[in-house]
Amino acid sequence: MCGIAGWIGFRDSIPPPLRLNLLAHRGPDDRGERSYLSASGRVAAALGSTRLAILDLSSAGRMPMEHEEEPLALVFNGEIYNFKELRQELAQAGERFASRTDTEVILRGYRVWGDRVVDRLRGMFAFALWDGRGDGRMLLARDRFGKKPLYYRVEEDHGLVFSSELKTLLHHNLPRDIDPESLEYYLDRGYPPPERCLLQGYRKILPGCLLIWERGRVREESYWNLFEVLRQGAAHKSRAEDAAALRERLKDAVKRRLVADVPVGLLLSGGVDSSSLLALMAGLTDSPVRSYTACFGATNLDESESARRTALAFGAKHHALLLNPRCGRLLPFVASQMDEPIADPSALATYLICRRARQEVTVLLAGDGSDELLLGYPRYRLHALAQVLTHALAPSLRKAICRGLPPWSILERVLSAPADPLLRDRYWLDHGRRRLGAFSSSPGHFSIDQALLRVLQEDITSWLVEDILIKVDKMSMAASVEVRAPFLDQEVASLILALPVKARLGLRQGKLVLFEAVRGMLPEHIFRSRKKPFHLPIDDWLRCEWRPLAQDVLLDPRTRERGWTDAPETRRLLDEHISGRAVHGRRLYQLLTLELWARAILDRGEAEPHPPSVADCVRELDPSRPLRRVAVIAPAGIGDTLRLTPGVRQLSRIDPNVSMTLYVAQGRETDQVMAGMSPVDRQVPLDFTRSGVGKIFPLLQDIRRNPPDVLVSTLISRLAWMVGACCGVRDRRAWVAQWSLALRLGGLFWGSPKPITHRSGMWGVRMLWIFAGFWEFQPRKASNRTWHRLCGRKALSPKPGSYCKPFPAPFWR
Repeated sequence: MCGIAGWIGFRDSIPPPLRLNLLAHRGPDDRGERSYLSASGRVAAALGSTRLAILDLSSAGRMPMEHEEEPLALVFNGEIYNFKELRQELAQAGERFASRTDTEVILRGYRVWGDRVVDRLRGMFAFALWDGRGDGRMLLARDRFGKKPLYYRVEEDHGLVFSSELKTLLHHNLPRDIDPESLEYYLDRGYPPPERCLLQGYRKILPGCLLIWERGRVREESYWNLFEVLRQGAAHKSRAEDAAALRERLKDAVKRRLVADVPVGLLLSGGVDSSSLLALMAGLTDSPVRSYTACFGATNLDESESARRTALAFGAKHHALLLNPRCGRLLPFVASQMDEPIADPSALATYLICRRARQEVTVLLAGDGSDELLLGYPRYRLHALAQVLTHALAPSLRKAICRGLPPWSILERVLSAPADPLLRDRYWLDHGRRRLGAFSSSPGHFSIDQALLRVLQEDITSWLVEDILIKVDKMSMAASVEVRAPFLDQEVASLILALPVKARLGLRQGKLVLFEAVRGMLPEHIFRSRKKPFHLPIDDWLRCEWRPLAQDVLLDPRTRERGWTDAPETRRLLDEHISGRAVHGRRLYQLLTLELWARAILDRGEAEPHPPSVADCVRELDPSRPLRRVAVIAPAGIGDTLRLTPGVRQLSRIDPNVSMTLYVAQGRETDQVMAGMSPVDRQVPLDFTRSGVGKIFPLLQDIRRNPPDVLVSTLISRLAWMVGACCGVRDRRAWVAQWSLALRLGGLFWGSPKPITHRSGMWGVRMLWIFAGFWEFQPRKASNRTWHRLCGRKALSPKPGSYCKPFPAPFWR
């Protein structure tokens, strides 16, 4: 893995500096730079590289690498996993190798096979090859899925500059004007367009393409096309045969990615993708696998327990890192490393976990790409349902049905979406009711397979490349770590893409062929767990800990002067989100990322941020024991909240594997003071100023979504004792379990859909809706005891004034 840069132009051109120091994080082990002149003397060029040594750690792998007989030179970023087979072919063709690197295979392969060497490469790569014969030419290439980035700009004097990172080109004093179309694309999707950059004049080589500079002209050629692969049709056999073929190809892909002269680890999420990789790695290596997991604490997004159990099952040396809201101070650094704004909060987690892993390994395997290839996202199933209903129901009938459905209903979203799969996808992702026409009847002639393949092609060429893969590359290389993706292996991907939709997608889940392939290899809890997105709880963090940063950046005069967004609208989004009247976390993070990127990349005079300390951003947990989740309800003022502090810290000292959620009063200074309390990993501001049961519903709703192991409450504790006494409860620590029925009744009464009840005005309808909602809030076939375990397995309601007393260890254990 490396960083590459260079230029080519006519001899009288002024050569720009390569500025390899800006690529030092991509290759801290070595650095090289050379200038070249063509045989005719008309064309000059330069190549530079920073090297992260993974294969052949000796100086024989130094770049630019040059051929001893021909005027050929190469700089290369990536890994070629079939380099041993290609090396044997080239040796039989008479080529003599001087190193054990895959870089030399590309160089000598070009001499034998020319530009078509890329057809034989199996791996991830972005390289630049100088051919000084004749008038000279430069060949730039990028792998099939775009795992390695390569930016370029064509100069007015017909020269060409290129680099692994955009910021290297910007230091050539070139223009930095915003491309309006690319900016609109980002504001719509949260990531840049596939070919253009947000800066005018700068472009990216598309995946599966070559860029050739020759005699002052630039042309682009495609050597691999995803659409052609999808159009070739299915090679479906039987379910068992497909699963066996996938298992063998995935095993071969993992085996090839374990080849390295440095330690290799695994990014373990707890899902079936990375768990499959762990099972295969454990069978292919003699030593325990080092696995790394990001934990998000007391949220329903956390998969750390599943990852921990899987790691224990395979004897892995597991490392679980608990992220807290203080990681928000890394946002300016992350924005500067991204080159282009990408509104993906998981970039923070990716960087932090790679930085921790770098202490022990240099290479990490990851399950990236499986959700797209295997149709793993839930919205793929919604597409299949929508396609069926689009064919079956006329637009007028769908519109009439939607009038009687609440706006948050899934059926309403399915019926009101446009018929075109791509428009429907944007409608669901962005809720663009005002921008896209709903209830469209044209074009609705797509079959289910055609509709899903259209969406899949769009996801792979845009979302996967410009968000997932770029994020992983930039964040891992910022920590000098290489990430390899076995699911995006050429042979694995071609097999999956050749399968029909029904082999990958079912009514209840996707990835059917993968589940069948690894059944018997993985623990049973993997097959029972639900898919969870790799997201940070930014909605909560933007309301509390990140609120000062968001307000300072988004309401700053510099932000308004750019004119990219409407200032009053931004303030409205921010106010509504902080107050809890609406949820705009995704949109606010998108705007925040854009402005932080602009300050780091566009504003001249601002130095690039250096990697900050991450000591207080993450906490490593004990992998032998599960994570404990504690919820503390503290709606009091700042004085009472501070009195609670020693007790909260006492809990964390009893068990370091604890993640705390603090429910605080909204609109008070309490949340700002408690933001600095080290054991608190999540704060949820609630409006406790309202009277009656209205204040209970948001609390109940959040506890239901994010069930704690222990609930510590200072909320109306005397009323809790009274309710407990009426119910015959002697132990006040169990008041939540007994009071949960009253909480549900009050919460459902207050939280019943207002459009229906207010328009009808009938209390009977309202009460029926309340009791019908029991099924929504209580799990199917579950008793009240099950509900109590979900709401809070243990609870404590301390007496007034007892906050400072240590909680007894037997209660906690």
